[in-house]
Amino acid sequence: MSASLIYDLAPIGSIVVWSDGTPRPPERHRKKLAAWENRNSKGRPIRKQGKRGIGNANLSPDFTLHEGDFGGNGVITIRIHRTFSLDSSLTFKVIERPQLGHVRASRRGEGRGMNTPALQAKAASARDLPGPEFSRSADDLPVARVGDLVFAMVSGRDGQHFLVSAWRVARPLSELKRDDFYSHHGAVADEAEFQARMFEQAEHSRELRALARPTVRMNCSTPWGPSQGATVYAEGIVSHTTAGHGGFKLCNECNVKIHPMLRCAGGWYEEDTAWAAIALAYPNLFTGYERKCADRTIRD
Repeated sequence: MSASLIYDLAPIGSIVVWSDGTPRPPERHRKKLAAWENRNSKGRPIRKQGKRGIGNANLSPDFTLHEGDFGGNGVITIRIHRTFSLDSSLTFKVIERPQLGHVRASRRGEGRGMNTPALQAKAASARDLPGPEFSRSADDLPVARVGDLVFAMVSGRDGQHFLVSAWRVARPLSELKRDDFYSHHGAVADEAEFQARMFEQAEHSRELRALARPTVRMNCSTPWGPSQGATVYAEGIVSHTTAGHGGFKLCNECNVKIHPMLRCAGGWYEEDTAWAAIALAYPNLFTGYERKCADRTIRD
């Protein structure tokens, strides 16, 4: 199936796989494998945007898939989105469709695009996001739901426990099993800490919704490769994701406000540590959890 047909036919919330038709390289060829995984993966459609203009630039229609989440301490800090133009050379296939009543439809060509309510911050106020819901899974794991995310505390080796999550699982918490979860978020000491992190995740999600950061497609190069998606934090402050890494780009006017000891001359700040300087200079653009992580990063 072509990218154009996915744009026309794949409903928001379905699962779509994409492929370049080449065989998977051996595990020992790490660079080749990373490049292959970038062109062969799966995700859920979360946005379809028609032809539109941003400033003096005219952007072609495209669609965005949510590929996965990364984070720590039970909190999602990075979401991986892949945006594809309609002339993509990749092959796509819908392998799962959402249940009836879980789709928000739109017509092709609408400039405002089509978004899931949970990911489009402007669709509802932060007050509408409920607190965490707790339960036990079908295989007796502590589980919780926070918005569109479900979490579980699973056992590892030597009596350790780990936090795992999944996105847009509509079934009741009591019906979930270990195999339903696919994103990992580090160790958790016990069930009390699990519950504390869920409350932290709920507050983080409420603040993210209130910040209403729009995501757009920008055809530009970054120090980590071509941008595959961008999140606008403010005028002149944009976070880019790429195939292997990512980070922020600040315009000259915004960059001069970064502390001189932390400032990057070119305005590029990678996402692992350097980004913390931006949160320090522009705390109103970040959630409380993100500011806490930034403070810990700078101190370390």
